Amino acid sequence: MRVSALVLATVLPAMAAPQRADVQAVESLVIEGTNEFRASQNLSRLERNERLDRAARSFAQHLASGGTFAHESGGTTPEVRVFQAGYSACVIAENLAREYSSAGFATRELGQKLVQDWKNSPGHRRNMLERDALDTGVAVVHRSHDGVEDFYAVQLLGRAESQEVRFMVRNRSRVAIGYRVDGKAFTLNPGWGREHNRCAPADLVFEGQARGRFETAKGTCYAVQLDGAVKPEPGACR
Repeated sequence: MRVSALVLATVLPAMAAPQRADVQAVESLVIEGTNEFRASQNLSRLERNERLDRAARSFAQHLASGGTFAHESGGTTPEVRVFQAGYSACVIAENLAREYSSAGFATRELGQKLVQDWKNSPGHRRNMLERDALDTGVAVVHRSHDGVEDFYAVQLLGRAESQEVRFMVRNRSRVAIGYRVDGKAFTLNPGWGREHNRCAPADLVFEGQARGRFETAKGTCYAVQLDGAVKPEPGACR
């Protein structure tokens, strides 16, 4: 889990009626801006997820109603909140922000400000660029008080357990082979196979007689042949 929070204020004398951003449009702008940022870094596009939206909205409403501005506010965590919303997370990251001003914000101004301020903050930036995330949920909640237009934003980036990458290594050679999955070493005796589950594609490196390096694909068998060659095969190993 990665989490990061940000509070920024722009308090100006109220010379006229404050601007009030359209929060639904702001949410769409945040998703659009985040995906543009990810594309610039050659990362996958995030798809909006209804369950992550639900978790984000519930927490944003909690914060706006006076909850402590923290990821553990109310005694919960991002993992617990998304699970309660029906999303079983393999990867989850959460960004928080609070933007308030006596002058209010125009819709596009607030959307762009949230994205840019998160990009400018190392922790938030890292979350926006979570390479293993596939889904996102965003909620922006508004309240007016004491002459201030106050906006609370929650951004979730996740990958569901159903998107785990399951793969298998099979040794069809006559000698024990060694390999590493994301740096962790394994040994496999002749005729044996082993299944691995990872939240995202893993770095699979064979050593010794079996040579080769792969980014693992879901539902693939990496079979070491008699001559040490490694053959990726779709489906379960036989």
